[in-house]
Amino acid sequence: MGKGYYSQPKKHEFTSFEIQIALGLMCRGVHLLGPEHNKKGEVIEYEAKHKREVYTTFATRMNEILHGEDYAQDISKKDITALIDRLTAEHKNLFGSHGYLDRNGYRRLTRSINRAFLSNRKQNYDGSKQEWEMGRKKKVENELRREQGLPTIEEEEAHTRAREEVIKARKEREAAENEEQLRIFRAEREKEKQKEMQNARPASASILKGWLPSIERSGVQATNTLSTAAGNGNNETISASVLHSLLPSIETTNTPQSAPSEMPREDVRRDEYGRPLSKPRVRANNSRFFDTSRPSH
Repeated sequence: MGKGYYSQPKKHEFTSFEIQIALGLMCRGVHLLGPEHNKKGEVIEYEAKHKREVYTTFATRMNEILHGEDYAQDISKKDITALIDRLTAEHKNLFGSHGYLDRNGYRRLTRSINRAFLSNRKQNYDGSKQEWEMGRKKKVENELRREQGLPTIEEEEAHTRAREEVIKARKEREAAENEEQLRIFRAEREKEKQKEMQNARPASASILKGWLPSIERSGVQATNTLSTAAGNGNNETISASVLHSLLPSIETTNTPQSAPSEMPREDVRRDEYGRPLSKPRVRANNSRFFDTSRPSH
């Protein structure tokens, strides 16, 4: 036996077509352990029963697609295993625990997956959910927004904050204007009430009585200032007839007005036995009797 008989087989160099076949099988989940890795709930087409059979199943399926029944052209399981490990490590954004395949839910090779795979970007993602939520999700979404001609997430958030600030400032301005209008309305209403109270205040009887003799002597209208007399701030002209209508109970003499009288007291008449009569008589201040009772028996 020659020395070359024991030499190691040459490492297989995969073509782009073979890599595409491997990518399609990985999209179907053939390289996974079982249905527990499928978080979307779909049934995996090629399910491995044991961990040791995972790569064997993948290599068998890949050789059947590439060479059919020509077993002499089969690629070794070792090379296919190395290919799977390399693709999984270099493209964690696709095959990670929270990669594009898990988020997409379609177990087939699509144009978006193929484009992401062929871009061959060194992003150094670990494929975890935390990494996706902490920054990679926003970056991917911003790229999609730029392709569609939409603003990025940061620009939209800034626009939303600016709009909220404008709305808040407008509400505060409207509230201040309403408060100022309410204050002005209350002040005007208070002035109107004070003016109505001043206009409704009557002139005192003593002052009007002092004007009456001069008006009667002249026989014409006399002009007097009610602002000095009654304190209402208005200048008016009052005639004698008007004063007489205002003062029906004031006498035209110069005698001072007497103090207000007390309440009339009740004088009860009694009969010879000391019992009060049925109808009492009322005594006025001037000792005159009104509504006299019946004559005594």
